Amino acid sequence: MKKILKFSRALVAVLVLFLLLTTASDHADPISLTTLDPGITGLFAFSKGDDLVVILTVRRGLTSPPPYELHNLEYSINFDLTSKVLLGNAENNARYGGTVKEPDQIAHDVAIRFRLNGEAELQTGYPMYDGKTTLNNYQQFPVEVGVYDDPFIFPPFFQKNIIAMAVSIPFASFPANQQNWLIWATSNDADSGEKIDHVGRANRSQLGRFDFINTLHPSEHVHAIHERSEDGMSVQRGLTHLMGHFLPVGSIAGLFEYVLQIRPYDLFPDVMIFSTRQEAGLGFPNGRRLTDDIAGLTCVQGDCVLQEVALINGAWPRALVNDRPFSDQFPYLGEPWPDQQEVVHSDNHMLILLLIIAALIVAYILWRRRKLKVEETPYVKPYRHR
Repeated sequence: MKKILKFSRALVAVLVLFLLLTTASDHADPISLTTLDPGITGLFAFSKGDDLVVILTVRRGLTSPPPYELHNLEYSINFDLTSKVLLGNAENNARYGGTVKEPDQIAHDVAIRFRLNGEAELQTGYPMYDGKTTLNNYQQFPVEVGVYDDPFIFPPFFQKNIIAMAVSIPFASFPANQQNWLIWATSNDADSGEKIDHVGRANRSQLGRFDFINTLHPSEHVHAIHERSEDGMSVQRGLTHLMGHFLPVGSIAGLFEYVLQIRPYDLFPDVMIFSTRQEAGLGFPNGRRLTDDIAGLTCVQGDCVLQEVALINGAWPRALVNDRPFSDQFPYLGEPWPDQQEVVHSDNHMLILLLIIAALIVAYILWRRRKLKVEETPYVKPYRHR
């Protein structure tokens, strides 16, 4: 019976795992959004001459014409100009572009807020600039919004569009001698202010193991990731109990480790570090250029899901450049693809899979219970009349 009890406890862990998998993130994390319009697909920051260009892209897989459901949303690009960035850790430099000295103190000094109408145009009075730091001559910054080709170098999203918000900020508009920028972006409910989605460094929040940080402020990320790591160890121990009894669960334990288990190098806030102190240049992970091959660059540092999916859903060799050429004029994005009927994806197949797996596990528990009952029944020698 002790084995049955262990199995039952681990059953809870398995069901939790699959529930998490049904809401795991993709290019528009979290995937469980009621509509795709708040879903953030990318954040780019790179130098162009004397300017810092920042581009926020939202609404994955866009092929339909307007109107879009954007009027009740607010998108925000946030800058922390005061947090200290250290460059003494080579591993963090390669993976994140540096080390944030006090991640729990992250706060925006400048926020650029966008509200769009159903035609993907700026609403009156936007963009708005707020925060404790005022950028010089912000009224004159070039700003572009609209529908463009999805710049993500990733075959499943080729021949698809996104909605982009781009701003070009002269470096001279920032405080004198500014060298470090922490950058992240959010989508929020325009009425309540509730945070819906988050993006910082490319290929972080869209990974399944980071889905929970989408609604948290970056100052809360490290603590939350640490707590999730402790919870994950408990789930993995529960799954390990089953590996000798039910072979498919061994595979599930491996899936958990690959998709959801927190890594030792994950205890880092999800912000993009852009620093002019970096000797390696101003490309990923020091910001992100439109031409950066994020799937390959992040795989080198331990996150290979995107690279594998790119090969599964694309041709060999893996695409290393975008399907549309980038422009040499601001906002530097490719021309949008023509409108076409949009394919609506359903998550019902994941629910069905979950129910099938749960039924199989329950059947196994009942079978084991019956088998153990038979094994534990003492043998009684039959009585014979003489």
